[in-house]
Amino acid sequence: MVKVTVNHPGNHQTETVSITRDAVSLPSIAQTYMIHPGVGYIAMTGGFNMTTADEFDVALKDLHSKGMNMLILDLRENRGGLLIQAVRVANTFLQKGQMIVSQKGRFRDSSQAYQAVNDSPDSVPLVVLVNGNTASAAEIVAGALQDHDRALIVGETTFGKGLVQYPFQLDYDSALLLTAVFTTTISRVDWQPIRTLKRILKTGLKAIRTLVALFMEAAGYLRMKWPSQAPSTQPNDICAIQFLLLLWSWLRDGYPALSLIRFSVRSSFSTTCKQTIFPSLTHSLRP
Repeated sequence: MVKVTVNHPGNHQTETVSITRDAVSLPSIAQTYMIHPGVGYIAMTGGFNMTTADEFDVALKDLHSKGMNMLILDLRENRGGLLIQAVRVANTFLQKGQMIVSQKGRFRDSSQAYQAVNDSPDSVPLVVLVNGNTASAAEIVAGALQDHDRALIVGETTFGKGLVQYPFQLDYDSALLLTAVFTTTISRVDWQPIRTLKRILKTGLKAIRTLVALFMEAAGYLRMKWPSQAPSTQPNDICAIQFLLLLWSWLRDGYPALSLIRFSVRSSFSTTCKQTIFPSLTHSLRP
């Protein structure tokens, strides 16, 4: 029991409130109901925590008792959570021995495959709703059901997070979460590279265009000077040559993010150099 004294500035009176400490309930399933005769709906939007599989079992039994013969499982906005809870939810609908997910890690004994162990899975026809914020453990459930043709997946491309964090306990009841494992479904879909590829495709073209624009300006400056005179130690000549060397290192190691291009050019070259060599710099490097 905690007592808190509150001062009300409006009437200058104080009030003492008693608060009972207790665990905050964070259910995984927000709603369960029949949306149509015979069609059940479960909104599993609260992530995967310690009680997810138990909540799901209770919700299924409740819907079956109301005459459900088709189920819609809503995983939209579900950001994931505990992997083992996702395995238990998928196990509800899969035959014994069917692969749910495999994980590969950098620690000893962290690589493991999870198979269904259900001798009598629920055979209700199933539709799973997903969107761009369906991630991690929720993607494991949707992916496993899709791999075995157990459910129809409806919605958008999911978030693409296939990583598992391991907690390392620290002082003062705190912990450090270290990413050490990645997961794949039976179809060998590794979501993390897909997420990275989407980011590259989104920003890569702009980064390439910026590099080309800067290269053309630096090369054009030297091209105008070299026919008449050799490169000198003048700051502008050094600036242009320095950028071409920097560009070569980028191409050798793989082109960088656009933010790195902006930072490198802005921090590595003087204002006079940028104005002389890169006249369109402010436009090319605009965020």
